Amino acid sequence: MSAGHGRKVFIQTENGAYLTGSGTQWEFTGERTRGTVFDYVEDRISEQLEAILRTHGIALVAVPVDPAEIHEACDDCACLVAPARAFYDGKKFLCDYCKDAVWPETGI
Repeated sequence: MSAGHGRKVFIQTENGAYLTGSGTQWEFTGERTRGTVFDYVEDRISEQLEAILRTHGIALVAVPVDPAEIHEACDDCACLVAPARAFYDGKKFLCDYCKDAVWPETGI
């Protein structure tokens, strides 16, 4: 996989299972939605996968994540927003721009 900076990926086995968990509690699942999302560059995925293949003989691949899978869509303008940046007004998810247009006095 050719990955750019900030590219999010799942780690997948040859059989199609996704790596999930964290720390010392790793496992594989057939459910894509339960797979752990990694940053290809920051988590040094290429080096990690090479090391796992070399030391354990396990071939894993990095599978790009569609940004729509890990971001909220603004209900007004449909732009993608990181979940931590999305504003929920009780009815809709909004991006910063749309939130400021609807809730200018909040200063949030």
